[in-house]
Amino acid sequence: MLDGKPQIIPGFDCRKMIAVGRYKNSINTTGWSYLEIETKSEFDPDIQAYSAGVLEGILTKDVLALHLENTINDYCIGYKGYCKKLGGYLKQKMGWIQEQIENAPKEDVYWQAVKRIFLQLTGLWHGYKGKQFNVSISYDIHPIMMLHIKGAETYELEKKFNRTKDPYHGDNGKCSGLVKLAPNNADLFISQVTMLGFENLLRVLKLYKFGYDQSKFHGHTYTFSSYPGLLYSGDDFILMSSGLAAIETTMGVFKPELYDKIQVKDQLPGWVRTIVANQLADSAKNWCEIYEKFNSGTYNNQWVVLDYNKFSPGKELQDGLLYVLEQMPGLIDYQDMTCV
Repeated sequence: MLDGKPQIIPGFDCRKMIAVGRYKNSINTTGWSYLEIETKSEFDPDIQAYSAGVLEGILTKDVLALHLENTINDYCIGYKGYCKKLGGYLKQKMGWIQEQIENAPKEDVYWQAVKRIFLQLTGLWHGYKGKQFNVSISYDIHPIMMLHIKGAETYELEKKFNRTKDPYHGDNGKCSGLVKLAPNNADLFISQVTMLGFENLLRVLKLYKFGYDQSKFHGHTYTFSSYPGLLYSGDDFILMSSGLAAIETTMGVFKPELYDKIQVKDQLPGWVRTIVANQLADSAKNWCEIYEKFNSGTYNNQWVVLDYNKFSPGKELQDGLLYVLEQMPGLIDYQDMTCV
């Protein structure tokens, strides 16, 4: 903040700094680029969220442009009918989300978290495009919005709107996960492996550190494996300041009638619910309780959530240490699986 106005300042001028970003592109040597974004608590959370997005859009512009070229730019070629139906659905979905955000009271922490996600996403788009700094939300289906949709929502939407010829054909799957307890409970490991096409080889390891109210946003700081332009992991592998760790593996839907449960209203995209749970939850069970709200029936996964606050090396495992959640359209179930 300089002279009362938000500005982008290269270097290390820290006067009234809203947010700072650090980026290193090492893809050609390690296979990864690295991004860190930190915002300051003395500023309004909405400004923090938007500024975090702007910095990411500016810093990762080059690799993001390549990722869009690899994954999004030709998505609708040969699928005009499908994309017309998808576009209509997404426009209505964003209209419903806008209505909820604008009508939510300030004390509603859940919807304030959702609002900040879309402020950050808009900032990312503005930073990437070099647009004027304007703390606001764009509900348009711009390319970076589409990145999030394609990365999480289209597994089911492609079948609901008939992009996939055979609705009974399951996805190949893209990942595997592991939780391993060392002998004598000496340590507890969690791992996730993602298998995707070459078009997704541009990787970013991200760290977000938000200056939000830590009594409400227990996961104010989190690191995750990700991709250019994404605010969520997409693999998924996340470590949070709350002491939680979360991974997921994708689940296919083999009953086409379940796609009828995917609706415009009263459902939030899976990637949005993931970020909200990551930021707000203070236990593995609480993560599941938050994620369960507004089930969209898209991004159907088995989630494994560990609460490292309940783990002490060499000690007996505590209840609530490990929760497993599974989602299908119209149904979410989760249980404490610590004893298994």
